[in-house]
Amino acid sequence: MIDGNIKEIITNELGEYKISLVTDFFMYYVNETEEDENACVIMTNKKGEIISDNYLAFLSCMEDLENILNSSIGFEYIDENFLKSAKEYLEMNPF
Repeated sequence: MIDGNIKEIITNELGEYKISLVTDFFMYYVNETEEDENACVIMTNKKGEIISDNYLAFLSCMEDLENILNSSIGFEYIDENFLKSAKEYLEMNPF
């Protein structure tokens, strides 16, 4: 369940980014219709300040997810649809 203080959607000129992963330090918003790895993830800190909205956000998100799947780090929230599609991506494109 998402903490009530977390913004669930960020909208910009590329569309809607839905909260998909919350770790101890970062929140990742994913635009499920954006296929470009340079633009599909927005990474914020826990204050909601944008840290990255480019390929580095995508890489950080995938690395954090991989660490979660390996039980290296914990998480506060993960969207089930994101988890399914990201797992498929990681199987085809291992880091």
